[in-house]
Amino acid sequence: MRFLTTYPERLENGKNAPWYFVARLTKNIPYEDVGMGDRMLAIWQGQGYYHYTTCNQDGNQANVVQNINYDDIEGVWTYVYYSYSIELKRAVGFIQYGP
Repeated sequence: MRFLTTYPERLENGKNAPWYFVARLTKNIPYEDVGMGDRMLAIWQGQGYYHYTTCNQDGNQANVVQNINYDDIEGVWTYVYYSYSIELKRAVGFIQYGP
């Protein structure tokens, strides 16, 4: 993915929202917002960080989160990988920044 706030023309407010939704997978039908299983894999872009979210299938914690900070990603291609192993009950994710 690539975030641009200055091309082809500068956005008036730029990126000033506290959160931007990137992707989310759920196992619930119908899904809600933050119930157990609603965020099996979810990622948001916050002001200065990516916000990874998953759930703890063994316990009662609906959201387990990890923030990955960044400096400036304007126009930088960003590769996001995020997966969940049902057997291991573990989420794995990483971000790679490119030119």
